[in-house]
Amino acid sequence: MKKAGLLIVLLGFAVWTPLVPSAQAQGKGATTSAYEQGVAAYKRGDHNAAKAHFQKVLQGVPNHPQTMRYLAMIRKAEREELLKPSMEKQLDKVFIPKVDIEDTAFEDAVDYIRRKTKEISAGKVSPNIIMRVPPEKASEPVTMQLEQVPVSELLRYLTSITQTTAKYEPYAIVITPRNAGSPVQTPVRSTSRSRLPFEKPAPKDPFAR
Repeated sequence: MKKAGLLIVLLGFAVWTPLVPSAQAQGKGATTSAYEQGVAAYKRGDHNAAKAHFQKVLQGVPNHPQTMRYLAMIRKAEREELLKPSMEKQLDKVFIPKVDIEDTAFEDAVDYIRRKTKEISAGKVSPNIIMRVPPEKASEPVTMQLEQVPVSELLRYLTSITQTTAKYEPYAIVITPRNAGSPVQTPVRSTSRSRLPFEKPAPKDPFAR
């Protein structure tokens, strides 16, 4: 009888033992899946979905470093979004399908952005862009070839390649030379004539095989 009881215990242990690591593997798999889905949502700009997935990761692995870093970056992005000027938020939502500008004067490229923004938004968004730059800078040739780019990013890219800065004022976007020590003493050039992580590098995926 004792031998029979011992045999039952041993058989039970043999059956139960493999189930323990299997449950752990399943838990790790769910955590890995939640992390990967969170990263994917973050990369496509869906911060709400990303936060939901990352919270699931923390349920399985509290204080997980990479997940905590992603959540910190999301909070930072949300704070920056709240501080954005109204015009910049509007330009974030206007996409130009294709930009193909080659050796075009800087001031004409700026005017192109203004006109295309008004055209694509059906007149709902019409940025008042003012250039306070020297004549030689205004006539500097620029080349841009981009697709499906929001106007805010296009303007940021243009000022980057021309070494200028676009400042969102209450009633206008003012472009000035970068790192200008003092206001440029040149006439204001308005574009009212007719004629694209920054993000920090993504954290290394700790679940990647």
